[in-house]
Amino acid sequence: MMVRAALLLVVTACLGAPENLALNRPYTLTPAPNYSPCIDPGDATQLTDGVRTAGHFWTRPSTVGWSGVSLRMITIDLGQVQPIAGASFSTAAGVADVGWPESIALLVSEDNQTYHLLGDLVQLTDGGAPPAEGGYRTFTYQTTALSTRGRYVRLAVQAGGQYLFVDEIEVFKGAPEAAAQPAAGIRLPGDNFLFAMRYVRRQELDRVALRGRIESSTVAAEIRQKLLAELTEAGEALRRPESVADPASFRAIPPYDEPHRRLFALHGKLLAAEGQPPLAVWHKYRYAPLGLFEPPAAAPPRLAARLLRGEHRAE
Repeated sequence: MMVRAALLLVVTACLGAPENLALNRPYTLTPAPNYSPCIDPGDATQLTDGVRTAGHFWTRPSTVGWSGVSLRMITIDLGQVQPIAGASFSTAAGVADVGWPESIALLVSEDNQTYHLLGDLVQLTDGGAPPAEGGYRTFTYQTTALSTRGRYVRLAVQAGGQYLFVDEIEVFKGAPEAAAQPAAGIRLPGDNFLFAMRYVRRQELDRVALRGRIESSTVAAEIRQKLLAELTEAGEALRRPESVADPASFRAIPPYDEPHRRLFALHGKLLAAEGQPPLAVWHKYRYAPLGLFEPPAAAPPRLAARLLRGEHRAE
């Protein structure tokens, strides 16, 4: 048994498992955990102690848990600026109305004021995210494909339901040369961090929605490829630091700015390629959500009123 253990250690070392920079490092939680069955003094250290939870997460004090729908932020202090290759987030879901995280924004900073958004760990995860259905299971969102630097690593997590649980977070050390490079990602000013986070996320969701719309279109393949190439270029503009609006002058009416306007212009090109008229009108149930890039309905619009005897509709 001792020989096997020694061999395992040698193999692990040879494979070059990334060093966990977050191990036993301090962190802050915003807002404070509020799921009472998990709350204990260990919440201040459990997420970086290297120990995983056995059993259902929401019945174990070794887990940190929240209820409600607010954005949860976990900020780890690595002690000094380090080269960073990625991070991991260990969680569980599948039953009891506990869903998988909708997004896990990964950010780095050197001063805990100005952060750089590296991407969404849900989308960056090696091998893809877990299935939405299938009963209780644990899962670790993880990537080692980044190359950046920072002292503070923040995970801003949006739950996929009313609850969120996590038992361990890792930050993986990158190549030494990454420490000499400028921080990667979109620059988010510290004084408007939450606004900037939501602003960037809104535009990214719109970009992804338009990409799906183009990919599912029946236009000729060469037109589709041209539009996708233009979308990639527009997406780069969305990721530039100047793409984050000033909250003092922001209006929640799309398009929000010039890079966002380019998405709508691309959708206009797609509609024209599909043979749609310059102005299209169609009916949709009043309470149904209307997507920004939703294609017009194939059926012609019609007006119908179904009233009770003596009923009057004022709308």
